[in-house]
Formats: sequence, C-alpha cells, structure tokens
Amino acid sequence: MKKLILLATCLGMMTAVSFAQSSDKTETRTKKSKSTTYVCPKCHATSNKAGNCMKCNVAMVKDGTYYCTGCGATSDKPMKCAKCNMDMVKITAK
Repeated sequence: MKKLILLATCLGMMTAVSFAQSSDKTETRTKKSKSTTYVCPKCHATSNKAGNCMKCNVAMVKDGTYYCTGCGATSDKPMKCAKCNMDMVKITAK
C-alpha cells in the first residue's frame, strides 16, 4: 500500500512538472511570433513583408511611421518634412 501511494505521488509530481514546462514553451512561441506590419501610404494595404505595394507599387512603410504625402520621406517623429516643409502624417493600418 505504501508503494502504491509513493508511486501515485511521484506520477502526479512528474505530470505537474511536465505541464508547467509545456505552458512556458507556448508562452515564448507567442512572443516570438509577433511581426512588424507594413502599410502602403497611398491605398493603406497591409503586409508582413517590406517592399512595394502589390496594388499601387509604392514603397511600404512600417505601421506607425510618419510619412510626407508630398515627397514620400519618412520619420519616426511627428514634424514638418525637411525636403518640402509639409506636415508628416502618421500611417496606421486600418
């Protein structure tokens, strides 16, 4: 009877430890899967890869970047464009 109780206790502890380890792995997978979104400043199409827009062939910018509608310059901060002095617009995915 003592052996049976000892065996059941060991089995329960091993199950609890393996469950705790598996939930840690799923948590790290979720954090790594977060990717950057790119947005077309003209038609607001989105993609997870940098490059040109498939619809209008304009260079995609990162979501949250400030974009000059006059000359196409980009910035991380809201300001006037250094090239054409227009206000920069924040590009976000819709």
